[in-house]
Amino acid sequence: MSKDTKKIVLSKSKPSLSASSSSSSPLPIHNSFTPLSPFPRFRPSSPVPISSRPPYSSIAILVDTGSVDIQHILNPQIPSKIDYSKIKIKKIISLEEWKSKPFVQKTLSNFNSYSQYNYYDYQEAWEKALLFRNFNHSWFIYYDEQFSNNYPRWFVKWFKYIGIIPNAFPKQILEAYNKFIDYFKQDGIPDFEYTLQFMTVFQIPWIFSWTYHYQVKQDISPPLLLRHYRSKWWNKFSIEKANIASVQKYYMSISSQYERSVKTPIIQNLNSFQDQDYIIRLQSCSTPEEMQKIINEIKQSPSGSKRSTNEEDLQDSQDPYEDIGPI
Repeated sequence: MSKDTKKIVLSKSKPSLSASSSSSSPLPIHNSFTPLSPFPRFRPSSPVPISSRPPYSSIAILVDTGSVDIQHILNPQIPSKIDYSKIKIKKIISLEEWKSKPFVQKTLSNFNSYSQYNYYDYQEAWEKALLFRNFNHSWFIYYDEQFSNNYPRWFVKWFKYIGIIPNAFPKQILEAYNKFIDYFKQDGIPDFEYTLQFMTVFQIPWIFSWTYHYQVKQDISPPLLLRHYRSKWWNKFSIEKANIASVQKYYMSISSQYERSVKTPIIQNLNSFQDQDYIIRLQSCSTPEEMQKIINEIKQSPSGSKRSTNEEDLQDSQDPYEDIGPI
């Protein structure tokens, strides 16, 4: 960026609320299409039809809630033209953190037009905000360093269309991503949910843009006007921040957290000579699976059945990866 480059910064000085949890949805396509409806949608609880709200009102909602910071980078030769924009994701607010019913209206701090919005408008603002400008314009999307890696389920759908896919990863990042899946593989989880988790854990930025696509097919009448989404890898990202070594380090930190959470309450209840053998075996465990096997032995042993530790005490520690948030 040259010293003559100007930028417009949109940021809320006093952030409000915080982050949330959970996720789910099908595989993303790098160039995906969303049909545009010719019929405006109305929501009874919202005073303004969704289709009539301009993209900049959605930007205002995200900034006002402290969810994002936005910069519009202006062209040095044509100051009225925006070359590209940056959006920093600070948090995604869950319904629980909204602290009111989803249809209850709130008021934007510094926005006279379309000043009323509710939680449904907030959800839709995440998509609509990025529809500001198109064609030669792009968005640089990145996470705030304090992002908590928690998000509500609907944010997964947002990433399905706006996020990047592994085909765009450089070779070293793709290898690290595959290792990440090997460590945290779970049944029934779509691939793109691992991508979202990988991107948030290692705070990997990406470039997003969109344009219109006119589609004509003989069997379809009238022709379709589609929105064409595109994503791209940012070549200036430091590979060392998300390579295989970084993934292994992250996995070890998660494993050690799990070991501490499981060993402490179990060891505190082991006192007999037989118990000392369990302690030694627990301390020598190298994987969560080995640890769980020993815990099951303790629960099934005669001495184990006499202890105060019961099924409910151990229930919260059954999933070795529960501390990493939704995947």
